[in-house]
Amino acid sequence: MPERGTRVGAWTWWDARGRLTKMKWHTIDGQLEREVVAGDRLGHAKEILYGGERKVSEQELVDGLPHGTHTTWDGEGRKRARENYRAGRKHGTATRFHATGKKKEEGAYGEGLREGTWTTWSEKGRRKTEATWAADKASGRWRWWHENGKVRQEKHFVDDVLHGRYARWDDKGRLLEEGTYDQGQKQGEWTTWRQGRKTRMVTFEQGAEREVTAWTYHEKGAPKSEEHTRDGKPVGTWTRWHEKGQKDEEGAYVDG
Repeated sequence: MPERGTRVGAWTWWDARGRLTKMKWHTIDGQLEREVVAGDRLGHAKEILYGGERKVSEQELVDGLPHGTHTTWDGEGRKRARENYRAGRKHGTATRFHATGKKKEEGAYGEGLREGTWTTWSEKGRRKTEATWAADKASGRWRWWHENGKVRQEKHFVDDVLHGRYARWDDKGRLLEEGTYDQGQKQGEWTTWRQGRKTRMVTFEQGAEREVTAWTYHEKGAPKSEEHTRDGKPVGTWTRWHEKGQKDEEGAYVDG
């Protein structure tokens, strides 16, 4: 039971003309949990939510719907998000924050749907991802970064489907994989590398592997082998080398 003299439930205030100016809601133990303050214009108000003794949300309202800036804080009073609304739907810039106060994510909404470029950052302030949206669907180039600032991965989308160039790099900027998507399927030539050396080249048709060339290397980087397959069967010339570069074995396959 609350102590005697503790406010509980809903409390309402009016001005001298009888106009509602403010309402507050208290928990059974007297904690303030919600407050609505009337604005200067008819139908305008501000809603504030509390967690314990701290403000955790502040939202502008028009005719009872979110309209304008909405800001949220965590239980320690640190700002965690700032978004904008129009007629009840997210619209305009949205920013989210790390506990340190640095930006975590930022982008824009249009009538409740993600639009344009969205960017995320690490707690140290380094860019992590950059994505492009159109009507809440992945569109255009998406990129990821290593902690040292070098690009880690790149993809392209059309209407939420992978389409166009795909590439991955290591944290030294060396290519690891590169190829092309066509309407969500791997198509054409795809190549992979390891420590700057080409290890595999695959030709895709409608997402299926057709021809593969694979390379291996000795510990110090000299070529060790080169092999070819088509539809999973060995074809063409296969070669192996000794560590110092002399050929160890060579021969050819025909039609598997």
